[in-house]
Amino acid sequence: MDGHHVFASLIDQSIPIPMKIGGILVFDSLAFHSVGINVTDKTRRSIAIGYTSVDELLPVQDNTYREVVSGERLYRGSELKWVNL
Repeated sequence: MDGHHVFASLIDQSIPIPMKIGGILVFDSLAFHSVGINVTDKTRRSIAIGYTSVDELLPVQDNTYREVVSGERLYRGSELKWVNL
């Protein structure tokens, strides 16, 4: 948070949450957050998971990394094929 002067006034409100190797922290992405400095000589991995309604109108055609957890994927196209006669 101290990397940008706009957030300098929020440093007093910060709460450090140390994590063990392999640990997981789950929080609402709308919560103001920062990853902090990596004090190890190893890289860190972050995974962002988002949940949306099955009828969310997202302009994403590639569903490779999307999984329907509940409900069913809605049909978003037409199976009609034009035939020139």
